[in-house]
Amino acid sequence: MSDQDYRTASEGRPEESKESKESKANKEGSSVEASEAQEQRTSIGEQAQAAESVTVTPHALRERLAQGEELFFLDVRDPDKYAAGSFTHESGRAVNFPYAVMQEEAAARTGAESWEDKLPRKGRIVTVCTTGGKAGKAAALLRSKGFDAVSLEGGLTAWKAGESEG
Repeated sequence: MSDQDYRTASEGRPEESKESKESKANKEGSSVEASEAQEQRTSIGEQAQAAESVTVTPHALRERLAQGEELFFLDVRDPDKYAAGSFTHESGRAVNFPYAVMQEEAAARTGAESWEDKLPRKGRIVTVCTTGGKAGKAAALLRSKGFDAVSLEGGLTAWKAGESEG
């Protein structure tokens, strides 16, 4: 996919500067050191949430699939939701690995085999969930680990809505 097929969550949204964060911390009566200590305690999942989200629209994804682009689909919902139905396309079905498990393993990485070892390092990963929120967080976590990952904008809901239109 080309860069023009992707949207970032921060488009049009100004980034808060460190000085602004420090000013807020001082206004609230806490020291900059306390604010920095709190930032250091931020979990892996919260860091992934804060990372810029990159999405692909259902329309752009359909075009890429039609062109034969090979993509790896990762459904990050809980197993019961995955079992009830997931992303399917003639190129295959999504593999399930819940985002909550990804967060836990990323935070407690002990050297044992994890989800990182089970995903392709080459090629693009498209994360999916019901509406796109959890998939966006998972894609950000994957990118922080060096994967080429995007989330399906609007999730499976938007994907299925597009199927009924076309």
